[in-house]
Amino acid sequence: MGFELEASEKDDREEIIKPLNDLSILETRTIENLMIELKNSIDKKKYKDSIRYLEWLKTKLKINLLANEQDDQRSNDSNKMHPIKPKRGDIYLTQLGENIGKEINNDHLVLIIQNNKANLYGNTVVCIPISSNTKLYPSHEKIESKDIKNGRLDKLPSKAKTEQIHYLDKARLIHKVAELEPESLDRICKRLMNNLDVK
Repeated sequence: MGFELEASEKDDREEIIKPLNDLSILETRTIENLMIELKNSIDKKKYKDSIRYLEWLKTKLKINLLANEQDDQRSNDSNKMHPIKPKRGDIYLTQLGENIGKEINNDHLVLIIQNNKANLYGNTVVCIPISSNTKLYPSHEKIESKDIKNGRLDKLPSKAKTEQIHYLDKARLIHKVAELEPESLDRICKRLMNNLDVK
């Protein structure tokens, strides 16, 4: 009886450290330990955020794999150009993920403001989030139908939120939805410079 109990316990231990997918036993243990720590730290106050962040983690891992694939494509390109080539003034739908506090998150429109050479070769873009909330603060610039050169925004007027300037990997870009008129882009960039107190 005692021998059978020991054998059963041994089987349980082997089941616990069974490698996950293609991970080694050590890698599997590391993941399991981190998950146990996370589980033990969650209470009622953290429950909803924990669900959001865990769901986002699954998506983020996929986006990170895409970023690596795109970087490999760029490295293998004879001209070292990135496969995703947005232009300054383009508006893209992006996946910003689950962020902290008042940061903008989830699927969101952004305006590309980075120079076109960096847009052509780089893995990342500099952009400004766009919101359909029409309440304007000093750091906001209104976007109206006359500002759209090509494409469309579902909700107009909208606004560019220059206080939330972002630096994103191109793997977060989902697809282009519109392009701004050059004068409108210049107006938003002037608003950004004012917000940064750059003369």
